[in-house]
Amino acid sequence: MYGTVHNFAEWIFTKNITPLYSLSSVAEIVKVLNSEKFAKYDVDIEENIEIYKSICEFCRTKKTFTDCADKKDNYLFDLAIQGKAHYIVTDDKIVLATPTPGRKLKKMTFPQFKEDIQ
Repeated sequence: MYGTVHNFAEWIFTKNITPLYSLSSVAEIVKVLNSEKFAKYDVDIEENIEIYKSICEFCRTKKTFTDCADKKDNYLFDLAIQGKAHYIVTDDKIVLATPTPGRKLKKMTFPQFKEDIQ
């Protein structure tokens, strides 16, 4: 897990990218890392959250976005829109398909994102 995070962080720094985080995104990461899917790994949740916070910029958000078909993912749009992000990078097909009319917000997978910013 750490190697992946480390490589991603290094890539972000070399490309001068500023990822965003919110209280909701931290809560989601903690929830995922505590899930049964990650139980087989020896994941230090606190360490991963600290790394996440150290490479991201905090954005205080309000719950305003309601258009995602998967309502639990509305926080991603709140973070991107309120943080004035240019991208949402995800593999989640529902998030990728969510319309954001009138906003200059690109939704794409990480490989697409890497290609887009080259």
